Amino acid sequence: MKLHKENGLLEPFAEIHAKETAEGLQLELTFALDPTIEKLAAAFYMDGSGSMQQMGAYGRVEGGFFGLFGTPRNPVQEAMRIMVPYLAKKDANGSCRVAYWATGDGGTNIEVISEMSQAQASQAVFPGPRSYGGGTNLLPAVRDFVAYINKSREAGEDIKACIAAIVTDGEIHDLEDCVAYTATLARAIEDKKFPRTNLVIVGVGKEIDEEQLEQLEEATPAFYSGRDIWCHAEADSVADLPELVAHLLDANIPAFWGGAVVKDNQGQAVLTLQDMVPAVIEFTLPRNAQSFTLEAGGKRFVQDLSGLGQH
Repeated sequence: MKLHKENGLLEPFAEIHAKETAEGLQLELTFALDPTIEKLAAAFYMDGSGSMQQMGAYGRVEGGFFGLFGTPRNPVQEAMRIMVPYLAKKDANGSCRVAYWATGDGGTNIEVISEMSQAQASQAVFPGPRSYGGGTNLLPAVRDFVAYINKSREAGEDIKACIAAIVTDGEIHDLEDCVAYTATLARAIEDKKFPRTNLVIVGVGKEIDEEQLEQLEEATPAFYSGRDIWCHAEADSVADLPELVAHLLDANIPAFWGGAVVKDNQGQAVLTLQDMVPAVIEFTLPRNAQSFTLEAGGKRFVQDLSGLGQH
């Protein structure tokens, strides 16, 4: 079920989807805000390690006699043509930095592809790095992202928040260094020397170390007053990446700051958000709910739900 603009959707919202569950009416709400308002800068980093090449993620010939015939496929390219445009349209400038990481000797290098718009990324060729990495070192990618944001700010770009999506397929070889650097980054953000930051890391395939990804998510130090800097998810295959990455980005890209409270029609809070309010939020109401109230920025919006499912 979906509530459409013509059926009384309030201006703050782009869409409301509803689904009846055993717990009640589950709502997914998307805010209709211009990304330029929040001055967001974005980047995308794809794993360029040798293991990605070995698993055929960057291309394999399908069909034919002993692989001599058939149509070459590049699963990473197919996925990036969806993921990168999705991220680029969230950037205040309409483009995002795109790079391979974990490349070269020891997997410590970064190969920057370019800064791409939504249209460019949807047609771009992503053949893989020039030099596949012999290891998977994450910190160079994080440092590259920080340097990119700092350089953009020095050039006069007003950046209030930034997000990087990072894809990996295996064990991270410099995890302790990444955890230590997260504390350094958190201090810079807390001291207002660097914009609010979210690092979204997605592990793909059977070789990922779930415990490592959880350690990154827990790396944000106690003194930090914002949301955790890292979040993670896991995908079974490269083909699963676009939907998963889109969900994580929506959950971590700001619609606005200052917090929000969602209340049911009895005035009971069903969702309370501190500081950053993401572009997409989810909450559950009683199955027969006719409305809900959003309180944010000193304003109160009452959304009627009677139009759900109409076209």
